[in-house]
Amino acid sequence: MRKILSVVLEAVKVCLNVLMGALCFIKIDHDVALIPNAEGGIGQFDYYYSIYDKLFREDLQFLVYIALAVMTASVALSAVTCIVKDNRKIRIASHIIFAVSAIFFLALLFYTMQIQYNY
Repeated sequence: MRKILSVVLEAVKVCLNVLMGALCFIKIDHDVALIPNAEGGIGQFDYYYSIYDKLFREDLQFLVYIALAVMTASVALSAVTCIVKDNRKIRIASHIIFAVSAIFFLALLFYTMQIQYNY
């Protein structure tokens, strides 16, 4: 039963890493620009950004590539953990790398949500 739970946990970690990798490129941040128009009214324009878009505009896109590399390492280590079942050191390393990838993704997410543009 413990081995089945371990495999399920590693599969969940792989799915979460894939989801975090996809969220780096999905436009989840929404900005609204209120700009005066020629008739004296105010026009509303919606802008949508992904984590990559905002970091690209700030010339920090390499951080997305670092995050993707850490996520890839986490997926690889999870696969190795499923193959080599009785190695405690690899299992602990898999948990640590997953935690690092999740924290790095959340840090990028919160950092990019703080970037505001003047339209």
